Amino acid sequence: MWKDILGQESAINILKKTIKQNRLGTSYLFFGPDGVGKTKTAKELAKVCNCQSIVGEQEDSCGRCSPCYKIEQDIHPDVKIIKPASIHFLISQIQDLQKEVYTTPFEGKKKVYILDKIDKMTTEAANAFLKTLEEPPANVLFILVTSSLEVLLPTIISRCRPVKFNLLPEGIQTRIFPEWGLEPTRFHLLAQASGGSLGRAKEYLEKGIFEHQAKLSNEIENIFKKDNSFLLISKIATQIVDFYKKENIELFLEIFLVWLKQSVNFINLYQAIDIVIETQKAIRFQNANLQLVIEVMFIKLKEIGKG
Repeated sequence: MWKDILGQESAINILKKTIKQNRLGTSYLFFGPDGVGKTKTAKELAKVCNCQSIVGEQEDSCGRCSPCYKIEQDIHPDVKIIKPASIHFLISQIQDLQKEVYTTPFEGKKKVYILDKIDKMTTEAANAFLKTLEEPPANVLFILVTSSLEVLLPTIISRCRPVKFNLLPEGIQTRIFPEWGLEPTRFHLLAQASGGSLGRAKEYLEKGIFEHQAKLSNEIENIFKKDNSFLLISKIATQIVDFYKKENIELFLEIFLVWLKQSVNFINLYQAIDIVIETQKAIRFQNANLQLVIEVMFIKLKEIGKG
């Protein structure tokens, strides 16, 4: 039900208003950061479209009938979440979808296709899918989900109704953390590191964020002591790269950002944060040498630090 989606009142109100006015479209584009409830909202919209208890222009599903249960468990034959088969969506996935959409619903009122990570479509797959978006059957709803709106074909964006999702405030996250068995003393670190994304928070928790923080705190503090040399910086950078490797280096940088925000040893905290963000961008988008960029980050921070 809509009440189960936290922190996305603006997006939910748009959908509820559309349903109440009986103006539900055939194609929606849910865009915003990862891990903030886009796919969950798409499933809730699919429930509204297929709930057995809905009468007239009712805005919400019951959450209890057979269709609602099946959609929640991802076993409803007319509601499918489609993700990239590999790095990208394959043209064969789109061709299979095109064959399905023109058949009647198996047991529901409306067939709903939730295409997650739509930004992973190749140009070939996107162009093929565009043909289906242009003339979709009346009993089909497409919900496209992405965290990278800027890489989508403009022609796909123009054929969908956009719904924006935002990062979750820390207060929303800390309402959920107790359900994960977290102690209150750990709420702030996880909320700060995940930056408003519950998906990222869960990922970091599974990767042992608190153990990593305990291990790194003393070593990071040592870097900023006046009498410590570049050799120590290089040594610690090597340890970090060896321990985290490329696939987890972002976890380290998020923990490090939290440490910076809690530190009183910097003349210009905002400048220090900018240096870390520059490092994140270099790793994400420039395929930079991990050892080198971590060393450069520490050197720049040491220059502006008091310690």
